[in-house]
Amino acid sequence: MDASAYLVKRGWRGSGHSLDQTNRGISRPLLISKKVDVLGVGLNKHAAVSDQWWLRAYDQGLQALGTGKTSALAEAQKHGVNRGGLYARFVRGEGVAGTLGDISSESKTQSVAASPTFEGKLATMADQADFISLAAPAAAAPVAGEKRKRDATEDHPPGVKTKKTKKGKIIVVKKNLKQTDPVAYQAKLDARAAKKVKMRAAKKDTKEARSIKLHARLREEKEKKATAKAKQGIATEKQSRQREEKALVAKLLAEDPVKLVKYEERAAEKGMTLLDYHNRRQEKFTEKNGLPLPSITKRKTTAPVADPAGFVVDTVGIDPSAPAPAPPTDDIPRDADGKVPMDPTLWEGKVVKDLPRPIRAARTRWMAVRRAERKLASGKVGRNEGKPRGVVKPERQERSVLELLRKCRAMKNSGSTENTVRMENGPLMPVVRITSKDGAFNKEEMKLARRVVRRMGRSEKKAKKLEKKKGPKHAVQAEKAKVNKAKAKEAVAADGSGANPAPVKSKAKYDRKA
Repeated sequence: MDASAYLVKRGWRGSGHSLDQTNRGISRPLLISKKVDVLGVGLNKHAAVSDQWWLRAYDQGLQALGTGKTSALAEAQKHGVNRGGLYARFVRGEGVAGTLGDISSESKTQSVAASPTFEGKLATMADQADFISLAAPAAAAPVAGEKRKRDATEDHPPGVKTKKTKKGKIIVVKKNLKQTDPVAYQAKLDARAAKKVKMRAAKKDTKEARSIKLHARLREEKEKKATAKAKQGIATEKQSRQREEKALVAKLLAEDPVKLVKYEERAAEKGMTLLDYHNRRQEKFTEKNGLPLPSITKRKTTAPVADPAGFVVDTVGIDPSAPAPAPPTDDIPRDADGKVPMDPTLWEGKVVKDLPRPIRAARTRWMAVRRAERKLASGKVGRNEGKPRGVVKPERQERSVLELLRKCRAMKNSGSTENTVRMENGPLMPVVRITSKDGAFNKEEMKLARRVVRRMGRSEKKAKKLEKKKGPKHAVQAEKAKVNKAKAKEAVAADGSGANPAPVKSKAKYDRKA
């Protein structure tokens, strides 16, 4: 029972107020210490723990047996527990009166007189059952588990709302401050309005701060983009100047190396770069003679736009409104179809980077034709002609895998005990374990063979790089050391004694010393 909720429901104003309307009594509730010990409630704490009261009561009963005296146990059974034990330590107060009154005899007689007789009830029920069975036989059976709704006229106690707290469930009592205390009710309304105004102001300030922060971030990103764009422009300009300077150096080297040295000395004397010095000389020369600037000093301009009116109408074709290509405006010789001829005189003795794009394309086609002619003359044109590298390499690996498997199967069928096999293109490869005698190779054999071929290909590639970097002598020495290591492993496998043999020293170090 929640005593506070009960008292509030009865009109109590809450904690800190007395139970009457005169504000008499204490303003704070009494603080009563709880008795929490191992003896329980209602027992004397200072009594002896070893006191066996049940044995003492039994002894007293035996002593009073036959004497006519009553023992303590008999008294307890006779008068009950209201006078002793746990209940003796509490004060019995007045009980709370009930809310239901006694039913008067008049209402009883009226209800009995109004009720029909038993026989009349049976007849009415039979008629109703017949009518229901004839009208709706499917709806006659009652639904199992269906609850009857409460009638609005029935008397029922109002629902009690509870709220979970740390100390358990408590009953929520709705206070009507408007009726009890109008001043407190008005103060509550004012506090609520002030809180709402404060929340709106805080929300507005937060929104403005968020907007300011967003604008600052956008401005910072815009500045970063502008800075990055400026840096990119500077880097691009620097790269273009470096390319122009390299092209100028190549051109001067091809024409006259002495002039290049002389230009570099004069540019250093004037504190200028070689490109700036050369451009300044060309500008002075053109101003003096009225000539156009050479190609090495011309700045990049936008591509010429074709004449929009330069089109013809084809009434037979699919698209009659297709524009015709504009005629070229440069001085490059072209064929009837508009392509630059593959004439080596157009690019011989010139820097490739300085050539126009059409001439470079013609040079690329000419080099491809020459390459194909050389391959055809040497007999190297075969199955890989015209295939991309991503297709040629896997096909070559698969051919090596099948060749390795066939040779390993032949060695197994012949009873050979060698650990390596010589391929057709020259390299030695380790023998793969073969389990099938004939027919197609299984997945395990193909997997092992592919692994061996890939590893050998990587080792060959590494050896070629080493030979290119440090020379063929170093590659030969590394190959000898590898062979010696393989022989040592074979010797250990053939011995089979289990003991650790003496390590075989590589001869590569001694060969290098020799």
